[in-house]
Amino acid sequence: MTATAPAHRVAPQVTQTPDPDTPPQSQAAGSAVEAGTARPRLRDQIAENPLLSLVGALLTLGGTAIVALLLFTLTSINTRIDGVEVSLGDRIDRLDARLSDRIDGVVVSLGDRIDGVEVSLGERIDRVEMRLSARMDRLEDKMDAGFAAQGAAIAENDRKLTALVAMLNVTAEVDAALEGRLLIPGGS
Repeated sequence: MTATAPAHRVAPQVTQTPDPDTPPQSQAAGSAVEAGTARPRLRDQIAENPLLSLVGALLTLGGTAIVALLLFTLTSINTRIDGVEVSLGDRIDRLDARLSDRIDGVVVSLGDRIDGVEVSLGERIDRVEMRLSARMDRLEDKMDAGFAAQGAAIAENDRKLTALVAMLNVTAEVDAALEGRLLIPGGS
């Protein structure tokens, strides 16, 4: 059964009018070139070989499906990467918080130890200061006692010398000796 195409679908026949300036041989060659380079229409191709057209359509649909699957795969990979980034970010935040807590604990522990050492050293320094203060007080007392003993010895010696000078009544001889004269004892 052969069907004919409706009239509105049939392409109108175009006739070429010969150009009076061109020779008839070039017109024949030009029409042969035009006939060889003219591309057949899709309808004509489908009518000539429907199986080839069906395979071409299936390949086109398959290519479109492959492109769609590639786009879906890329999108799902990006979604997975975003999920991994969020998961890693959360994990890093948790590790950072744990590390900060541990560092804070160490800082507090070291602060307590330093405070304990400061208190211990302060107590030791206070004990040493008290011992040194007591020792200095004892030395000052000894020095004061020594000065008092020497003062008493000097006062005693002074008193003895005064008594000796008075006893000897040598003031005239002492005055002469101070003036550089020698007195003969017993003489005036």
